[in-house]
Amino acid sequence: MKPILAGLLLIASIGACHRHTSQQNNSSTQNTMWKSMTLAPVCRFDEGEYGQMKLKTGDLADFEGIVDIISETTIIKSDDGTRSFMPCNAPALPKGTSVKISGEIRKIPSNMRLPGTPIKLSSLMVKE
Repeated sequence: MKPILAGLLLIASIGACHRHTSQQNNSSTQNTMWKSMTLAPVCRFDEGEYGQMKLKTGDLADFEGIVDIISETTIIKSDDGTRSFMPCNAPALPKGTSVKISGEIRKIPSNMRLPGTPIKLSSLMVKE
């Protein structure tokens, strides 16, 4: 009888320890700190050579992604790589930086091939 009782107590204590650890992990992901960044004052998409990129096609809010650099151009990609944005007014950030962005999605001209959807950022936050 004593070995069975000892086994049950051991299983109960392991379960309690596991629940405590998973609660700590969940609270740490919810408390992620974001630092707001200063955006460039001018968006190159608003200048003459980009024409149709001046046209707003939608809004993006609180998109989390990773910075990538392609041919000296900053790209913000989703974690799964299915979406990419090319901001016109982002400050220089190192490749691999985790960011959260909001802004105006701009029109892609039919005669251009771009590494990401053009976006004029209204906010940019970096994960600390």
